[in-house]
Amino acid sequence: PIFLTLTDGHPLSIFDVNSVQDAQIGESENLRPNLINGGNNNPVLGGPDKYYDPSQFVPSTCQSDRVCRAGDADYIPGYFGTLGGGTLTSPGLATLDFTLAKGFQIKEGQRLQFRAEFFNLFNRANFGPPEQNAFNENVPNPEAGRIDTTSGSARQIQLTLRYTF
Repeated sequence: PIFLTLTDGHPLSIFDVNSVQDAQIGESENLRPNLINGGNNNPVLGGPDKYYDPSQFVPSTCQSDRVCRAGDADYIPGYFGTLGGGTLTSPGLATLDFTLAKGFQIKEGQRLQFRAEFFNLFNRANFGPPEQNAFNENVPNPEAGRIDTTSGSARQIQLTLRYTF
């Protein structure tokens, strides 16, 4: 039998880690950045080095389209950020599993079966989720969008010889 598995990615949220916001709001673990004016709220690029484009976002304390610092006129803490939760789509999954089997009659009541099973036959790299923290304390995270894990396993081949009597 042949088993094809194709799944789309799951909703993914981008976060803004900011202790100033935590002091103001009290919930920085769910804090999301601001989407720049006219920005794409699902800026997926697709590669493992930069899965999404972090330039579409600014920290939640910045009320303009640029990264700001404390003391700037557009630096205003106390807001959650304008980017919606789950607006990005994580990488999907695609695998093809394939089985070959051949049975041989040896004598009456005795059979020999050979099976070859291939999991992820084409050895497709299925990527895990990217780094979701776009900013750390109003500083762009250089690891934002980077994927360093895979989902599922590499190609596996399993051979079986079964003797039934």
